[in-house]
Amino acid sequence: MHVIDGLGDVKGLVRDDIPMRKGGEKMAKYAGPGESTYTAYDRDIASRAQIWLHEEATRDDGKPWVLFVSFVAPHFPLIAPPEWFYRYARMDLPMPKQYAPDQRPRHPFVDEYARVVDYGTHFASEADVKRALAGYSGLVSAMDENLGKVLRALDDTGLTASTRVIYTSDHGDNAGARGLWGKSTLYEESSGVPMIAAGDEMGRTQHGNNNAYCLDDETSWLDWAVDEWGQVLLEFTRHLIAVRRQHPVFRPRSFFQGRPVHEPSGTTSGTKDIGWFDAGGEELDHTAWSEHRHTLGMFLDGAQIHGPGPQGEQVRGDSFLLLLHAAPAEVAFRLPGEPWASSYEVVLDTSDDRQPVPGLRVDAGHELALPGHSAALLRALRQCQARPGRES
Repeated sequence: MHVIDGLGDVKGLVRDDIPMRKGGEKMAKYAGPGESTYTAYDRDIASRAQIWLHEEATRDDGKPWVLFVSFVAPHFPLIAPPEWFYRYARMDLPMPKQYAPDQRPRHPFVDEYARVVDYGTHFASEADVKRALAGYSGLVSAMDENLGKVLRALDDTGLTASTRVIYTSDHGDNAGARGLWGKSTLYEESSGVPMIAAGDEMGRTQHGNNNAYCLDDETSWLDWAVDEWGQVLLEFTRHLIAVRRQHPVFRPRSFFQGRPVHEPSGTTSGTKDIGWFDAGGEELDHTAWSEHRHTLGMFLDGAQIHGPGPQGEQVRGDSFLLLLHAAPAEVAFRLPGEPWASSYEVVLDTSDDRQPVPGLRVDAGHELALPGHSAALLRALRQCQARPGRES
């Protein structure tokens, strides 16, 4: 537990007969524009970090350095600097997901958490809720601003090219979802967020040890001396990140539903927003999930992505087929045909260190050879004549 002035959060250690926390009304009461000790602390940390980069990191003494910069925001109280609070307060912010009492899922521990941390009972109106959301969003932007100042100091001092920045965050916030508030997030809110830890992009491994956080040895250390293989993997990871950034189907704002995609005319494209296939190119139904298999295809339809974009716009993009093969022996995967696609363009291939030849296409219905323990990402095309590719 983090302790300040000899005082810690002992209640957070209790698991049975959890006592009700006091001061639950403060979440709604204090939400709004202004400054708190937390925002002042973050501004001071950003200032100190910039000063250190300008005056200490630039010393030409040949020694490597590490600078740890820690921000508190976004954290209760939801008091955000006015320039950021009002940016969001002027918007018509949507209510949190499943906020209405009749929409909230019921689970004994969720009910117990809502009782013990009773922030939600003190919001009297939707206006109160949206004021709190504006405060939380404003704090996120305030943190971004402070982080931007630190990164700008790296640029100004000419240190960006020689500095590796590792960004981590400890947890999220319920922010009113399902009527809950506070940091004890009980549901997975992320959708389309890359699950990557520091060093993965260079081939770092903990050799299966999932408790490396408590080990100060080679198990948890990062070796910054990247060898030739690590450099190849780093370039592949950068390409993977670029593909994700370019195509919105990999960054959905809500989860896939496994239902047919509706066109603006009210008709359907004949596909689902997400489809699953076996190596024979046949779509899997719910009964197939009880079978053991090493090869799987996942089709993501970008024709209509669920949920609006940041400005409320309808989001459309390319569709993709991801092929996963976990067995050691090569397998032939038959690519699904219409209405899914008429041909496919290879975008990523983990079996080849080189990037795929741009425009390399394979007709739907043809078989694509997947080497053992490999994955391939293909962009789905319709009404296109494929050129010969890597077929079996």
